[in-house]
Amino acid sequence: MASLIAIGLGVALVVAAIATPYRDSWYARWGG
Repeated sequence: MASLIAIGLGVALVVAAIATPYRDSWYARWGG
């Protein structure tokens, strides 16, 4: 079970790291 939690956290960190620059550029583009 602990391994599943560790995998979930790792995936969440990777997704956040990939999504952050897209989110920032999206906000900048639309003035949000």
